[in-house]
Amino acid sequence: METIDITPENFTMSAVAFIKHGQLYFYHRNNKGEDAKYHLTAEKDEALSCAFSPASQNLYYIVARGDDLILKLISWGNGDPLKPTEVYLLSLNRQQYLKNGFPRGLIVTEAEQVLIPYGNRKDPASLERVMLSDEVGLRNIDYSEYRNLLDAYLKKYRYTWRFVSSEETAEGIPIFASGDNYSQLMYKGKSLTSQLDLSTQGQELPEGYFYQDVVLNASEDKIIFCARTSQTDGVMHGPWCIANADGTNQRKLIADDLNVPLHPLFACGGMLVVFAQPSPNGKGFCLCTTNSEDNSIVRLEDGISYWATMDICMIP
Repeated sequence: METIDITPENFTMSAVAFIKHGQLYFYHRNNKGEDAKYHLTAEKDEALSCAFSPASQNLYYIVARGDDLILKLISWGNGDPLKPTEVYLLSLNRQQYLKNGFPRGLIVTEAEQVLIPYGNRKDPASLERVMLSDEVGLRNIDYSEYRNLLDAYLKKYRYTWRFVSSEETAEGIPIFASGDNYSQLMYKGKSLTSQLDLSTQGQELPEGYFYQDVVLNASEDKIIFCARTSQTDGVMHGPWCIANADGTNQRKLIADDLNVPLHPLFACGGMLVVFAQPSPNGKGFCLCTTNSEDNSIVRLEDGISYWATMDICMIP
């Protein structure tokens, strides 16, 4: 993609942000179908993670400056667009915030609450703790409060489905799995998985595979989901997939969710999906999107380390 340095004259807004080599970029496709990445040259610190607010024209992100981690934001609505603003100096080090070399996450709720998971200073790999930034200030919250806030945030985006045995009917259940081993994910009578090879990788699940994080877009014509087909060392995993609501254009987006820490996300009003695949050279990830017409995969930028969309950020 072409790289363009951001100025007030050439950039207004974007629904996709990503980080590469510690630099913050925004992805944009113009009316001619040309892709470009806009570089936030005003940011001099090393960016680690980013997240759009669902309730305002703000992008929050965490940077490293020496041994310090800092929460920053840029805004499209304050009259001085894309000027980095320091929100809080975080009492965290890099080892606490990273897990296996990847940021533990950054979540912004509709109440403009910024959630920052991290590990114990004495044992960075330990069970997560969480910082909360809101209108009250910056403070620590316990893990149960974090899960409650996160579950409330994600609840309206995750679609409820249920298993229907061969002896039952699916009347009144829009999304359901049918078959002896949960073999088909269905939406209003149409199979979303009949064209997908959902073969087991590793140890087969004793009860058969199932589906998780089923998400329907706003126009209810595309669905993304994770098919948990296998388990390794007790961890269930499998491919991320997309299908049209009528069962057409079924695709695997990510071969195995164990390989990518962040979930695929709908963007641009649900017309397409933004996600990442492992980089072919083993360093970082490749930013991808889907073609709105047939859900085919379009690879945009290799070597990224983090990304976010304006619609919603989902984490495991």
